[in-house]
Amino acid sequence: MEDENLTVSQVNSYISKKMNRDAKLKNIYVKGELSNYKSYQHGHDYFTLKDEKSQIKGVMFKGRKRFLEFTPKDGIKVVIKGSVKVYEKNGYYQLKANSMVVDGVGPYHIAFEKLKKKAFENSDYNEDGTEKTFFQKASWSELLTLFGVAFCCIFFSIILPIYKLFRYWFGYLYDKKLLGLSKITEWYRAAPLENNLFAAYYVLRKGSPYTSSKATQNIVGAFFLKWILEGIIHAVPEGKKGINLVFGEHLPENTNQMSVQELELYSMAREACGDNLILEKNEFKKWSRKKYTKVTKWPDNAYAEGKSFLMSKGFLDNKGKGTETGKEEMRHVIELKNFLKDFTKIDERTAMETILWKEYLIYAQLFGIADKVSQQMAKLFPAEMEQFTQSIGTDHTTFMRALTYNSSMTSSAVLNALSKASGGSSWSSGGGGRSSYGGGGGFSGGGHGGGSR
Repeated sequence: MEDENLTVSQVNSYISKKMNRDAKLKNIYVKGELSNYKSYQHGHDYFTLKDEKSQIKGVMFKGRKRFLEFTPKDGIKVVIKGSVKVYEKNGYYQLKANSMVVDGVGPYHIAFEKLKKKAFENSDYNEDGTEKTFFQKASWSELLTLFGVAFCCIFFSIILPIYKLFRYWFGYLYDKKLLGLSKITEWYRAAPLENNLFAAYYVLRKGSPYTSSKATQNIVGAFFLKWILEGIIHAVPEGKKGINLVFGEHLPENTNQMSVQELELYSMAREACGDNLILEKNEFKKWSRKKYTKVTKWPDNAYAEGKSFLMSKGFLDNKGKGTETGKEEMRHVIELKNFLKDFTKIDERTAMETILWKEYLIYAQLFGIADKVSQQMAKLFPAEMEQFTQSIGTDHTTFMRALTYNSSMTSSAVLNALSKASGGSSWSSGGGGRSSYGGGGGFSGGGHGGGSR
């Protein structure tokens, strides 16, 4: 080699081979103090091992780190077992660590430290004697459970109500699966769903949580108003502000045209009158509280009759979702409500609309706005309103009093029965049992169709 001109690589390679053949350097124990200890993302650790006079670079590869019994850090004195290798690329040698233990610590001490660490993991105290916080004591499963409970509480008590409130403010009120749209703004000018009150009640109760409970209170009043307008019962003034409802001695002639549930409701109302067949103030309310089981079942049966009608017409599928045709037809219930609420804004009013007053008022009672709609009609068509009330055997003042009385009397009776039944079974927003459909629940036979805004 004396006469050769060697490259740097050859020199480093030569030294590396010499050191690799040295048996003592292949399996060596070196003790010293750790410094510049760093762990890198690839998993290898690099450090400097030093004593009072000298130092050596070192490395511990990822595969050997898993055998460590402690966490290496600067300042710890250790004993390293490994080999000395030349890093040919940079021309320096380093200590390749295969194992590392704390200097002066034997296997029994290491085992003791491991046992102590495990004991403190299951203890309520830290190694310095301070009590652990809840989050230090809790396991991951307990923390996840706590987080889940907290999230559910926040979601259902704060986030979901705010979300529903925003939807309500912006008019997104309805079940899209049933009606096809969650926001309905159009108008419809005729009685929807072939004048079937039960079907309309189903749409209001199923179609939106914002109309469900009100519809259940108002469906009874809608039939009472229907009977008044058809002359089946008569509204008679009582005192300065009161109204009595007088039922006939015999069942009406058109009972064969009543559906099963309409006839059931009529029979309950007639029974509430007592022997004099006059439904006086609070009489129906008191009777409903006594017969609350019977009264609270009726809305579910009415709901089932409406559903049966809609399915028979192909407006609902077997899963209770609206068909394409059904969604459009059922939306007319909400569109009629929009029309009646905006009655004073209508620019085009024809005499034809006064023919539909009975239908309008009955549906307005179902929507809970009959008194307002009647006032609008009287304001816009005073002569026609006078003629209309005379046609049903009363005057405008008595009729308005009957509307107000009917609404409060029937809704309070239903609420009273539901309140009495609150300790047991009550009606549910999803509908009750199935009942037979027996004749439509319609009135005046009139006019499917109408316009939209």
